[in-house]
Parts: sequence; C-alpha cells; structure tokens
Amino acid sequence: MKNRLILLLLFPIIFLGCDTSSNVDPVYKKNYIMYYGTEGEQKGIDLIINSDGTMVLLGNSILPSGVENPFVVKVDPEGNVIWETIIGTDQELAVDIELIKAGPNAGKFIIATNKGDQQNSRINLHVIDESGNIITDGVEIPIHQNGVSQSVKTITSLAQGGFIISGYADGQLIEESTPGIDDTNDNQDILVFELNDMLAITDTVVTKGGELNGSGIRVFELPDGSRSKYVLFGYSDRPYNSDKFTLKYTYDILASGVPVGKVVGADSEENILSMAIETPSAPGAGFLMAGTSKTSGANGEIFLVKINSTLDIRTFERKLELGKNMQSVAVANSTEGYYVLANEIIEDGRRNINLVKTGVDGVEEWTKSYGTAEGDDEAAAVAMLPDGRIAIVGTMELQTKKKLALIVLNSNGDL
Repeated sequence: MKNRLILLLLFPIIFLGCDTSSNVDPVYKKNYIMYYGTEGEQKGIDLIINSDGTMVLLGNSILPSGVENPFVVKVDPEGNVIWETIIGTDQELAVDIELIKAGPNAGKFIIATNKGDQQNSRINLHVIDESGNIITDGVEIPIHQNGVSQSVKTITSLAQGGFIISGYADGQLIEESTPGIDDTNDNQDILVFELNDMLAITDTVVTKGGELNGSGIRVFELPDGSRSKYVLFGYSDRPYNSDKFTLKYTYDILASGVPVGKVVGADSEENILSMAIETPSAPGAGFLMAGTSKTSGANGEIFLVKINSTLDIRTFERKLELGKNMQSVAVANSTEGYYVLANEIIEDGRRNINLVKTGVDGVEEWTKSYGTAEGDDEAAAVAMLPDGRIAIVGTMELQTKKKLALIVLNSNGDL
C-alpha cells in the first residue's frame, strides 16, 4: 500500500538580527531538521557526504544589502557546525560542489559558481580543503568569445586528474550544425569543456550546436576508463530529423564534438532533465536520469529512465503519476532502489519538498512531503548517509526569512 505523509513543520523561531544554526535545536538526536546561516537569507544548493558521516553543505547567502555569496558549512552527523565560511565575491552564486578525485588537490572540494547576471554570466571555480580553508579563491574560466555568457550546471572531477564543466552558453558561442538555426533564434547551446588540474581549458568537448534551447546536466567518464570517452546527459530541443523542437532528454558518447545521440521522450512532451547519477553493479551498473515531463496545460510528472553502462539498453522508462504538480530536482541511490527529490507546486505557487522512494524497477514505494505550514520551501539535494539515513538539503521559509535547511531522516523518510 502506498504511503503518503505530509509533515507540516511548525517552528516558533524568532529571528533577531543574526540567525544561526544555534537558534534551532534538532528535532531528535539522530533524525532532525537544522537551519544554517547568518543575517539575511540562505538558500540550500548541494551537499557532500563524507565516509565518517560528516556533511559539507553548499548554499548561497543573500544579505539584506543584496550582496550574494556562496556559503559553505561542514556539520557532524548530528548537524552541529564544525566550520562555516563565505567564499567568492558580490553577485556570485554557487551551483555545485564535488570531491576532487586526483591531482594536487585530491581529497579537497571544488565549487562551481556563476558570477554576474544571466546575460553576462561567467563561470568561477573555488577550491577549499576539508577544514574550510580556501585554497583557490576564484578562478574565472575564460570566455571563448567576448560578450558570450556561460553558465555551469555541474563540474565532474576526473579519475586521472582534471575536470569537465557541463552547462550552457548563449547562442553565439558555438557554430550551428542544423539548418534553420542562426543567431536570430538561437537561445542556448549545450556547453562542455575540459580543464586541467590548474583549471585551464584544455579541450572544448562540444564544438557544434544544433538546438534553440538546451543544457548539459552532467558528464561522466565511461567505465572503460578511457580519458577520451565521456557520456553527456542533458536536454535539448535539437530536432533529430523532425520538424518539432520539443525539449527532450539527450545522452551520447562525446567523441565527434556534436551531441547527436539518443533521446528520451515523445515529441508531444517537454522533458527537462534535472540530474543523472551512476548506479551500482547491484541492481545493475549504469546510469539513472531523473527529470520533469510535462504536456501542454498538464501537471509536471517525475520521469525516470535507467540505462546500462554501455548505453544500449533501457532497463526502464517510466513516469511517476503521483497526482501532484511535481518538479524533479535530484536523485540518489538507496540500498534497494532510489530516492527522488522533487518540489511539489501547490495552488498558490508555493512549494513543498517531496521525497519519493522507488524500487530498483523505478516503481514508487512511498512518497512523503516536508515543509513549513505557510512558507515556500524548495528542495535541492539528497543523499544516503553511511548508516542508511537520508540527508536532504533545501531551503525553508521561516516567518519572513528563508534558511538553508538540512533534513536528516531514517531510511523510511521519517523524523
């Protein structure tokens, strides 16, 4: 029997000038909700789970003056702050944090940010160590052309050293390879390029466009370990030999510089990928894509696609019809299946944080919701802790302020 539970979290919090995690005690010692940040508002973005159960949380801090900066906090398994720091410069927003696998900074963390407004966005990278010390304080990735904006979605640390950026750029960046697309109607091109350990560009992996709108979401190294072979997951309205320009999932081995590979979703649907993850050998090595599927005028539905490691077999392709207006955000492996994190859009436009547990076949087992009674709450990231508990990072609106929230639940999604 499907179990749906809504937890309306009512906390009598009074914000007096500066708000920190010490204002809020955990609900329980093992499972809890904690808030982090200083004055102003803080928004949750991502998290890293360490082998000892500590967590590194990534967010953005917005001061009353309007200054925006990335915000990083490390907490122990009970949510207590070990250290916290502000990085970057004014008008810089963090989007991803990853553990560095190899090279001179192995074991440290790399943080990818977008700096400036959308029309003039620049990609910045920061490196911090496990103690919160700033090792590299902002390296701006050079723009291939003057006046072209670039935005990062994720950064991938490579096993042999270096990194790959995936995201999007405005339509002026890349030579178009599809008739009918030119600078007058081209909005967004998929952007993928490789960096060395010194964060200098060594290769522009995607060199030709072909969509009006699109974005890379994440790049993975393929299992054979060949440095020249990657798989890109993203979405695109590339027409694929049709006259329809509908956003669809896309994935392909990057070799030719043109991501013309496999697509998922019907032309009548808009399918926007939110995240792709690697899946373990049990239940089956490969990749899981999670995103939002929507037809005109309909509610959004979570759309899951599982493929094998050689990208030639789709284990399953299904929508989770939950009877809600859902916006997929993130996905993570569980011990027996997957956790899918989403925002539920409710009638007045506010959001609740939803967590869906599926089996290894992608079929829903339970769905639970978390949020404040009257606030606008937003999901960001989900992961399984070493002891099997679930960690969710997001943003919760408490009275008149939004705070980075860490929700730690048992394996059934309960406090």
